[in-house]
Amino acid sequence: MTTGTVSVIVPTYNRSAWIAATLRTVLAQTHQAHEIIVIDDGSADDTAAVVSGFGAEVKYVRQENAGVSVARNHGARIATGDYLAFVDSDDVWHPRKNEVQLLALHQAGAYWSITGCDVIGLDDKVMVGREGFPAVFPLFRDEGITPPDFFAQYFRRDAVEAGGELFEVFAGDAYEPLFLGNFGLPSSSMIARGLFEQVGGFNPSFRIAEETEFFHRIAASAEVAIVTASLVGYRTSQSGSLVSPANSARLIENALASLTAAAALRTVRTARGTANWHRGQRKLMRRLAYTRLSNLDGAGARAALRDAWAAGAPRDAWSLSMLGASMLPAPVLRLLHSAKRGFK
Repeated sequence: MTTGTVSVIVPTYNRSAWIAATLRTVLAQTHQAHEIIVIDDGSADDTAAVVSGFGAEVKYVRQENAGVSVARNHGARIATGDYLAFVDSDDVWHPRKNEVQLLALHQAGAYWSITGCDVIGLDDKVMVGREGFPAVFPLFRDEGITPPDFFAQYFRRDAVEAGGELFEVFAGDAYEPLFLGNFGLPSSSMIARGLFEQVGGFNPSFRIAEETEFFHRIAASAEVAIVTASLVGYRTSQSGSLVSPANSARLIENALASLTAAAALRTVRTARGTANWHRGQRKLMRRLAYTRLSNLDGAGARAALRDAWAAGAPRDAWSLSMLGASMLPAPVLRLLHSAKRGFK
């Protein structure tokens, strides 16, 4: 039997086409929400009308446009449940998400939890080859490891039972493994309200990659319970997404800023943690160089490469080829990118 009340917070901005599907999956939870709060971040569409169709089961609050971090924090301030569960207004939940996470939190003695997720398209179906943590987080591809094998290096392994099914859980201190890259999605998170208040919520200055900064800050304060099953459908391909290719460079720049800030949160306790920090920094710098070059920013790509080399990244064939490509005129780079897309 799961205990604890859950306040579900749904930040939204111009997602009237998707929010009804989101709310239906929240209302279908086997562990019913204590309250569902939609924070409308200044939408210009008919979001208010769509939400009103759910009646008193969903509370609608409108604010002036200020970004998703402000919207989530607004919802948290007015929430009254023991736990806060966040879901973006174009994502969907497995029916047992809240139930399984509460079980995992109580069994592990943890104060926050995340789950796996699948990437879904505009048709609500899981995209081919986009299942589980690796579909969203480059960490696992970069490390060449499966999520269970990666988590087993850092966390104690357990399981919880719900609806006759066993769900794998890893629990422990996520601070040092997060140096290698984020593996938490806001739509998969459940957090004790007191812990959320203690760490100060999401950073309003981050409109992109805000979860990277937030999860590292919360990991510095409390242990996590990770449910490896995909209990969230993470939707992509809608217009105006902050994680679109046009925002990729800014996302990586914010992740780098988050990594630097994370190192100051508390003492890094192990040699592996220190190595993780340096490796994570170098990976992001190299990724930034590639992204800037893809955006035809040769000078920016060279600056990122220089930073990576200064941080100890190798001057290997890949980075030297990137350096050479960054010297090419923009029209030539554009042709190369077009040819590359044509071969895919």
